[in-house]
Amino acid sequence: MSTLHSKYLEEDFRTIEACKKYLLPKQFGDRKYFTAYIRKATRQGIRLDDSVVLEIWMARKNAKEAGFDRIFQNQRANETLVSKNLGKFSRLWQEALLKSEYNNQMPSFSGLVTS
Repeated sequence: MSTLHSKYLEEDFRTIEACKKYLLPKQFGDRKYFTAYIRKATRQGIRLDDSVVLEIWMARKNAKEAGFDRIFQNQRANETLVSKNLGKFSRLWQEALLKSEYNNQMPSFSGLVTS
């Protein structure tokens, strides 16, 4: 049997020195958790980017066309903004991590734990 190891390691919470200069939107909370997210994804060979997020105006338009009220349309726009920021900052931080600690190369990861 094989499973993907999904636990955070203690080292995942270690500060990424190259990212100290970046501000982080308030909705991401404590930097140490965002750092752990970036380190874990990178350790597992997951390339983070912002290429699949719907544009904010399109999220609002889709909600309106589906018959949702203005409150829900605004909620969708805000959720889309958070998603865009997650993609943008994840890519930025991962690029800085790769450049500073991995010689611009993604680490290899098998993802398999056998028992």
